[in-house]
Amino acid sequence: MTTETTDTKAARMAAYSTYRDSVAACDRIWSQLMAPDAFALCGGTNGWTQLSEAYDAMRDEQTRRFNAWLAHF
Repeated sequence: MTTETTDTKAARMAAYSTYRDSVAACDRIWSQLMAPDAFALCGGTNGWTQLSEAYDAMRDEQTRRFNAWLAHF
């Protein structure tokens, strides 16, 4: 059995926190994309497309942060 150091636990918890923040950001973007008045909120089709692209980039970042958190185990 190994003993987890305080620094290791802190790093793991920090990595989880950044992952959790990215999940929350993705959820907020998704909610806006799927809102009944999404095109109006985004300023039209072009704005909606840009937000959709930002969502895709945030999903990639979420995956990166998830993998960084898993690396601590």
